[in-house]
Amino acid sequence: MTNELIRDSQLSERRRLLLDANVLASAVKRDIFFTFAESKLIDIFWSTQILMETHKTLVQIFSKNGVALELADSKAKLSIDRMVAQHPNSIVNILDSNFRVIWQYQMPDPKDQHVVESAYLCSADAIVTENLRDFPVDKVNQFNSFKDIRVMNSDNLIVEILMTRTAICLDNIRRIRLRLKKPPMDAETLLNLWRDRQNLHKTVEFLQQYKSRI
Repeated sequence: MTNELIRDSQLSERRRLLLDANVLASAVKRDIFFTFAESKLIDIFWSTQILMETHKTLVQIFSKNGVALELADSKAKLSIDRMVAQHPNSIVNILDSNFRVIWQYQMPDPKDQHVVESAYLCSADAIVTENLRDFPVDKVNQFNSFKDIRVMNSDNLIVEILMTRTAICLDNIRRIRLRLKKPPMDAETLLNLWRDRQNLHKTVEFLQQYKSRI
């Protein structure tokens, strides 16, 4: 048995990940996490408020690319509807208002409290966000007495999954590449895109050794 298959067999428990809006707003990162979830490598979660923030970010992205505001709003709504349709069980319902009152005085920005609250309510192993300094680990886990919630950016999280579940992840990434039709991409082009436009530097560095398999 190869080392990568040994690693695959040693890690059977799926990670539970709370995805922040800045991760969901990236089509590339969203595709990676959704594909991993479909292969039962991870479980992914978000709240209604996170989806609202994702919608707002997508409108900004589309508008910056020259799309008229009304069409940008429509395209963003379609993207959100697709996320919900693909993963209908990923919504976290925020119900405990007392918990929210505690958290609003603990996070550097009170507007981020709903992300931490959602992570607690879905028993997440990690919050995946590109704004790490907005979620100091000591603040995130201040009231947690049984399980630490990690705070990771998408690059570190993806490469960690790649290192522990290499074989199945490579199959997933090949599927992602083969789905791309406009334009189609070879492995080298795909990895360059991920490195240069998505800041997935560690992910790409790890995958370079496996280009022939993706």
